[in-house]
Amino acid sequence: SGRTHKDTENMLGIFINTLAMRGKPKCEKRYLDFLAEIKSSCLEAYENQEYPFEELIEEVKLKRDVARNPLFDVMLAFQNNEKEEIKFSKIDLKYSEYNGEVAKFDLLFDIKENRNKEFIIELEYCRSLFKAETAERILSHFVLVLDELITKPNMKLGELEVITPEEKLQILKEFNDTYAEYPTNKTVVELFQEQVN
Repeated sequence: SGRTHKDTENMLGIFINTLAMRGKPKCEKRYLDFLAEIKSSCLEAYENQEYPFEELIEEVKLKRDVARNPLFDVMLAFQNNEKEEIKFSKIDLKYSEYNGEVAKFDLLFDIKENRNKEFIIELEYCRSLFKAETAERILSHFVLVLDELITKPNMKLGELEVITPEEKLQILKEFNDTYAEYPTNKTVVELFQEQVN
């Protein structure tokens, strides 16, 4: 990945570069149309993939904060690298995942394909911004949106349900249950005056 020149193909090291892309979702757009826009945007962006991200940040003269990414707070990474089995004559090797304690972004959706050709979505989040249950809810909403888009790819983006049916019921019924007993023999002005006093 990131080795666009023949000379770098056999070199060790990380040759990746962050490629910032922008999507412009609108309620009236159909998902498949939006997806085609994103595909086109990606293909155009890959033409400039060698441009160093750090130089881009300096060029647009954004105010820097060492605790934050200067351009975006949420990242989606799709890991499609094959894990080849490497064998030496008398040494067994296995892959080891690095689980750092510091989140690099407010939210990082990391999508990987396992050996069974299933996709695994992991969410790395900043613990000073989100509680564990909030992060879990964000992840469940993301999966809900993906499921809905897979089953109804021609739907408009504005028709997407981002919350679960249980949450919708809670918002519409429980949170809006404002019924309360009040004296019917008094006017609104009298009830207001009682509250003020």
